[in-house]
Amino acid sequence: MSAMVEKKFIACCDKYASSKLILSGPILGELLRLIANEPELYAVLETSAKDFNFRKEFESAQIKTNSGYMIRLPQNKRALIALVASILYSFDNNSISILDFLDKFFPSTDGVKESYPVFAREIVIPFRDAVVSVLRGEASQGVEVETLEAINEEPAVRMPNGVVVQGGMILRSMNKLVMEDGSIESRIKNEYLEIIDGAIHALEIKDVKMVRSFFIAMRYVFADRRALQARLRELLSCYKLYMIM
Repeated sequence: MSAMVEKKFIACCDKYASSKLILSGPILGELLRLIANEPELYAVLETSAKDFNFRKEFESAQIKTNSGYMIRLPQNKRALIALVASILYSFDNNSISILDFLDKFFPSTDGVKESYPVFAREIVIPFRDAVVSVLRGEASQGVEVETLEAINEEPAVRMPNGVVVQGGMILRSMNKLVMEDGSIESRIKNEYLEIIDGAIHALEIKDVKMVRSFFIAMRYVFADRRALQARLRELLSCYKLYMIM
């Protein structure tokens, strides 16, 4: 890993970790854009997320205690990177509320403002260290060069596993909204569900053109559905973050 990339990544992680909760959102966006735009960082997250099931791993990391719940990060660096990255992306696209997350896993009698530094120390800093450790280890073994060469040979638009996970979560939340909305006529509801299922399938087979087509279709079909439009805005932010739109 180049020294400049490492320096920028560490600085951005530290900036997010030392931020105030109320100011952390834009800094998180800055960190995620850095990862998306730096091939060395992007390669580590993409390979770490291979075959990663966020829902399953997130549930496994939640440990019941006498006072509530805690998060126990995986020992494996790759698994840790994939889990924390998915949590951070979920904060960014609002599929997980950081306030709810802090209240559940890092409760404080002084409120979530005081929980944030603990979250930073126990989640963000280990993530930072794991990414740097993996990058340095791969570089010393010649793996990083091979990975970057493979990236350069890929098409300009890639479909990383992260967008499949995050986009799929948003689409499934849309599916749930449609299923629970009693005001939608049965025939129309079935059509909505077919469109959403098609969008999920497009993500799962990593067909960028199909993903874009389904998004455009949903934008018009759900034009008068305020709740679904809100989810579509989240989905668009996710797609833009991963540079597929």
